[in-house]
Amino acid sequence: MKHIMALDSGTSITKAIVINKQGEIIASSQKEIGHTTPQHGYVEQNPNEIFQSQVDVINDLLLRHNISPTTIEAIGMTNQRETTIIWNKETGEALWNAIVWLDTRTTKMCEQLKQEGHEAKVREKTGLLINPYFSATKIAWILNKVDGAMELAKKGKLCFGTVNTYLLWKFSKGNLFLTDITNASRTLLCNIHTGKWDEELLDIFNIPKEILPEIRSTSENYGSIHADLLGHPISVHGMIGDQQSALFGAGCTSTYDTNCTLGTGCFIMMNLGE
Repeated sequence: MKHIMALDSGTSITKAIVINKQGEIIASSQKEIGHTTPQHGYVEQNPNEIFQSQVDVINDLLLRHNISPTTIEAIGMTNQRETTIIWNKETGEALWNAIVWLDTRTTKMCEQLKQEGHEAKVREKTGLLINPYFSATKIAWILNKVDGAMELAKKGKLCFGTVNTYLLWKFSKGNLFLTDITNASRTLLCNIHTGKWDEELLDIFNIPKEILPEIRSTSENYGSIHADLLGHPISVHGMIGDQQSALFGAGCTSTYDTNCTLGTGCFIMMNLGE
C-alpha cells in the first residue's frame, strides 16, 4: 500500500497526516508549538522548534501506526504564510527568531513607506497593502537590526524564507532553497502579474535579491527530503500557503467560491477564476 503524507506547519499547531489512495486519512499526529512576545506588538517563534516539531509529528505518526517511510510516495506541505525567517546559508543558524505574521513591530516603517508614496505601486504589483502583516518589512527589520546582516545578504550568504522554505531547506540539508507562488505572493516582493520577484519592489523595501528563494508552482516535484531524516528519501510534490490550501481543500474550485477559516486568525479567501 502506498500513501501520501501531508505536513501542516501552522501558527499554533504542527500536524502530519497520512492518506491512502482512496483519499482516506489513516493516521495523524499533531503537536502544539509556542511563541514569545518579548514586548508589545512582538510575536516570535523559535525556528528550531518549528522544524523539530515537524520532525517529531512525522516520527510519532510513523512509529505509532507502524507505517514505513518506504510506503510514502510523496509529501505535500502547507504552512503559516507570512512568518519570516532569515538564516545563515553556511551554518543554517537563524539570525533572529521567526517573526510571526501577527507581529506589528514594523508599523512605523510601513507608515513611512506610505508617506513616501509607495502604496499605489505596491498594491498594483502585489494586490496587497503595505502592512506589517506581510514579510517585506519583517525582512528589512532583521537585516537592519542584526549587525553585519545587510552585508552578508548582499554577498549571498543569507537565506530568507517563509516557514515552507525554511522547512524544505532543513529537510533537504540545505540542498533545496525554494518557495511556491502562494507563499511568495504574501511577501510584498512578488509581482503577481509575472509570478517573479520584482526589482522595483525590492528597491522600495531595500532587500537584496540574493537572499530570496526560487519561486516554483504549487504542484510539482521540488526534490527530496534527505534520507538521513526518515531513513528513506521522499519527494515533496506540493507546497502551498495554508489559506489557499484550505480554499482548494474545501472544494472551492469554481469562480467566486469562497471559504472562511477560523484558526489562529479569521481569513476569507475567494476563487477569482483565471
